[in-house]
Amino acid sequence: MIIYANMKVFWTNSAVKKFKKFDKNTKYLIDKKIKFWFSQQNPLKFAIQMAGIKPVIFRFRINNIRIIGKLIENNFIIFNIGKRSEIYK
Repeated sequence: MIIYANMKVFWTNSAVKKFKKFDKNTKYLIDKKIKFWFSQQNPLKFAIQMAGIKPVIFRFRINNIRIIGKLIENNFIIFNIGKRSEIYK
């Protein structure tokens, strides 16, 4: 769990495993972007709501990497992360 200005970010175990597979520079970039997004007043303005999926699921984009998660109350849960070519399969 990571607490930012107005929202807590949680990672599922499967998302953590996938995150650990990235190289050092990519992990640094992902960490830096997540810290930036969730330090903002409205971090979801950087996300895109995925169409046609209930409950509402958001995706963040870093180059060709996608971070998929959902908002529950004031908590954002990251449940999938990966390259664009692999994440939607």
